[in-house]
Amino acid sequence: PAYWAFRMYSTADATVPVGVRTTVETYDVAEGNNRIPSIPGVPYLDVVAALNDAGDRLTLFCVNRHLHRDLASTIRIGGFRPSAEARVQTLSGASIYQPNDELRPEAVIPVPGVLKVPGATVDYLFPRASVTVIEFRK
Repeated sequence: PAYWAFRMYSTADATVPVGVRTTVETYDVAEGNNRIPSIPGVPYLDVVAALNDAGDRLTLFCVNRHLHRDLASTIRIGGFRPSAEARVQTLSGASIYQPNDELRPEAVIPVPGVLKVPGATVDYLFPRASVTVIEFRK
């Protein structure tokens, strides 16, 4: 599955970072490692966004870190007028320990989808323990 997450990110046409603000629940990491022993306020939903060079495609890279809960969200887009549909790819499995192996080489692969975009605000449910890429076009 790590290969697929890398591929989803590395093949996206997204080169110009844009600001993102998330309002989500957080958790604290305690007793991490020697270099970073604690990390307060880690968001369950992490989002990074970028435009392509032409400025006609906005891509959101989203990670739902919650291991047991899907996260309902409202995405508000400012400064970009999306078309009526967005492309979605979601990588998730039955468990974070579910592998792709020689018996099931495609047990966990990205699932493509389409998201209806009624305007500058859209609701989306991020599956638990998932990586999602949403591509909005003008």
